[in-house]
Amino acid sequence: MAEFYSSVGHVISTSDFESFHLTLADGPVMGCAAHSLKWDGSDEIYSDLWLNDDIPLMAERIHMLNNNNQSSHYGFRQSMHLVSQMQTERITLSILEAISGGESNA
Repeated sequence: MAEFYSSVGHVISTSDFESFHLTLADGPVMGCAAHSLKWDGSDEIYSDLWLNDDIPLMAERIHMLNNNNQSSHYGFRQSMHLVSQMQTERITLSILEAISGGESNA
């Protein structure tokens, strides 16, 4: 996969029914900027750096990043969001909250 991602600057998801949306996380980790249309719950996982209201806005963002040679930096910023969003401690607390039916006291 690393070889594939090294040949593209952007990854895109226009689906609102994918179960995992893994490309959105894989892309920035491999140096690509990731773009998605908003879907129910997307804002609980991804920041506005990823999410677009419609395809024309997504295309405009990609065009701007390409013209300003900022795609890699944008992907790096997205990957830093993933680091904080996907920390083991944060995931563990979320699982404990789900099991206990409320906020964790940990």
